Amino acid sequence: MASSSLSFYSSVFGFIVGGISLLGFVISLCRPHLPTNKIKTLETLLHETENTFNGAVEDGLLMHDFIQMAEHRLAVLKEETYSLRSRAYNATTLSQDYAEFLSGTSTAIGRTCQSLKKLRAAVITSSEERRGRLTQIDPVPQAPSPVPPSPEAERPPSTEILRPRSCPPALPAYGTRNVLATNPFGDPSRSDSDVRSADVTI
Repeated sequence: MASSSLSFYSSVFGFIVGGISLLGFVISLCRPHLPTNKIKTLETLLHETENTFNGAVEDGLLMHDFIQMAEHRLAVLKEETYSLRSRAYNATTLSQDYAEFLSGTSTAIGRTCQSLKKLRAAVITSSEERRGRLTQIDPVPQAPSPVPPSPEAERPPSTEILRPRSCPPALPAYGTRNVLATNPFGDPSRSDSDVRSADVTI
């Protein structure tokens, strides 16, 4: 009788320990999917989608009809994000967080994340298609090839000294010659007789 009672209590204790272990495993498995954790992913995704859409609009890569559709869809998803964020951050305790998880808040956050991913993919696809069409219509101009320098530009500068027109012509270098008699720019202190008596060497 005593052994059967001990066996019964041992079985109950084993079931309790197993249940606690299983509960701990489920809790650790669900913790990343709690609303307070998933809402951060949703906020980041909303911010990236808005930046992608606004950048494509500024670059003129989206058609008018697509812009209206995307703006309406983005406004709806933004309202859903604000509502889910309020529900997630109002859960200030772990039990409240799990209560929101069981009520379907995490599932709603996951659906909104998927909708934002689809909208972001549509914006990127449409903008890239538009960019490709614009590139085919107006290709990027090629840089002009450099013009080879002309032969005159490569010729070295002349070292010849230019004489003013008012100066007398240069005398040929036939030898040493006293040209004071014929040079009007000679020394005025010398007399005509000195000039005539000067030796001329040719």
